[in-house]
Amino acid sequence: MFAVTTASTDNTLLTLAELRSAIGISDNSKDADLTTLGARVAAQIYKACNLAKDGATPPTLREETCSDTFRERLFQEQIVLSRRPVTSIISVTECDVVLTTDQYELDAAAGILKRLCNDRETLWFPGKIIVEYVAGFATVPDDLKLAASKFVQSIYRTGGRDPLLRTVTIQGVSTREYWVDPNNDSVVPGEVMDILNQGDYVEPVVG
Repeated sequence: MFAVTTASTDNTLLTLAELRSAIGISDNSKDADLTTLGARVAAQIYKACNLAKDGATPPTLREETCSDTFRERLFQEQIVLSRRPVTSIISVTECDVVLTTDQYELDAAAGILKRLCNDRETLWFPGKIIVEYVAGFATVPDDLKLAASKFVQSIYRTGGRDPLLRTVTIQGVSTREYWVDPNNDSVVPGEVMDILNQGDYVEPVVG
């Protein structure tokens, strides 16, 4: 079970200055619209990345405090945390026992925890395991900024309209026709998805 215990206070990927630069303006005449657009672009990118959700807090790649609860029936070689990259481990509790830092090893980029005993890898015991940790980016990586900038530019080039909207018919009652790629239900442009995939930001779909 995944939960966000302390949510990020800033889910944006681009600053106002970066948003202005993306569309080629230098004044603040469009700041209100750009702020809204930046938030929506970030939300769509997070959705495309298949991030773990707790049902109460919007998913983000920005840094926040999380908790994973596992109830294992068998011995496990490793534990895969729900969010990554992992900035730090706050605590690990295995079968009601709080482990010391020399009893586990973290692969921060992959979000993988391994159990140690006498500095050797061992197995996690069956039962309840709770991991509290900090995950996400305090500073947005350049390639993630690039992805967000290209998304903003794509929307701006279309005049801010819905990127899936193909035709609009107004004859007393408006009719809207949407284009949907059967292989992709995301509104994120292909070149943006390429950057996200190359940067390993997209989590695999399980099931």
